[in-house]
Amino acid sequence: MVEHKNIEESSIREKYHEYIMVHGKRPENVYQFMTQNGWDEQDFYPYFGDFSGIEKSTYKQFFEETKKLLLDSTDFPLLEDREKLLTFYFTFFELLSLNRTLIKTLLKINPSGIIIIKDSFINWAENLHLNPISFGKHLPKIAQEVQSKIAKESLWKHFQSVLSFWLKDDSASFQQTDIYIEKSLDTAFSFIDTKPFSKLLDLGKFLVREVKQNETFR
Repeated sequence: MVEHKNIEESSIREKYHEYIMVHGKRPENVYQFMTQNGWDEQDFYPYFGDFSGIEKSTYKQFFEETKKLLLDSTDFPLLEDREKLLTFYFTFFELLSLNRTLIKTLLKINPSGIIIIKDSFINWAENLHLNPISFGKHLPKIAQEVQSKIAKESLWKHFQSVLSFWLKDDSASFQQTDIYIEKSLDTAFSFIDTKPFSKLLDLGKFLVREVKQNETFR
């Protein structure tokens, strides 16, 4: 029996990330993974039910860190709501780019795993009151509900399209993804009198650079 130790959740997550980035797959089982790191299997379960739990928590961590960076910024509250969504994208995908091998491996292991943040993303975006598609305020209630459902799914489909583009992007510093984000949102929401694209892009990258030297998502 391996000696029982007080293990932190972040330590388990870090070792799991290291394993899958090296091997390109999940460990055979929890027992093997924990004992290889000098831990007891029972120390895994207070935090995660299985390896998919670690993967879900990783996506949530990226999402929550993005929100934190935005909320801590003095510039973010001054932006228009649609600009806030654009800056969210730049910040989120900048964080992903700093951990590209990890994210690509996670998506290889479970392509649908990132859906764990779908509701959180939609709820966050809805609070911006974007309403990119409006068919009038006097629609029957059932029609309004259908419209709302379409809008929500459209937000998530757009997020998925950006993720798919980013995964295939081989341009330096993933500049084509930045352009895709700006152009696709411009088309979707018909931006009017927004701040220049370059300023919002710079803000997203600046927020990430503030923590880049001190934090990694392991």
